[in-house]
Amino acid sequence: LTVAEGDELELYVAAVGEGEIRLSRAISGAGGAQALREAYQKKVPVEGKVKEPCKGGFHVEVMEHRAFCPASQIDIVAGLDPSVHVGTTYQFLITRFEDKGRNIVVSRRALLNRELDVQRKQFLAELNIGDVLDGRVTRIMPFGAFVELTPGLEGMVHISEISWSKAATPDELLKPGD
Repeated sequence: LTVAEGDELELYVAAVGEGEIRLSRAISGAGGAQALREAYQKKVPVEGKVKEPCKGGFHVEVMEHRAFCPASQIDIVAGLDPSVHVGTTYQFLITRFEDKGRNIVVSRRALLNRELDVQRKQFLAELNIGDVLDGRVTRIMPFGAFVELTPGLEGMVHISEISWSKAATPDELLKPGD
């Protein structure tokens, strides 16, 4: 399970039956163009399966309809091997719905950015001056190093804070991944 007791979730009503209400994190299953249009208008996530890579992105099956996900919108990290995503089911946000459902464009990145924003806000709310933090070096520049403090949030450490020696350069002292 990815949740624990007491966690707050954003859920959507998937079905209402006798004595039960079925909730879901995203809309999935068979559905018509009207259900997709409503998901688009209300910005409700839909569940889709990445079928195959294509020019500029991926073909995604969403509620038995074909959609397109641009390569830049499949993940936050760019440049991953496209085969990593093929066959995987993700939640997507519909960013374009045209021609009565014949032209559907989806984005996974939009939802990932929402989650990162929540994590960033929580991290910054708990951050205090004088805190000692662990981080991972992501990039080295002539003037210092960028360090990831929490997913999606980096800090810059100036060269003067890395070493007392004027002769040392950041790439002599640190490397990405440290």
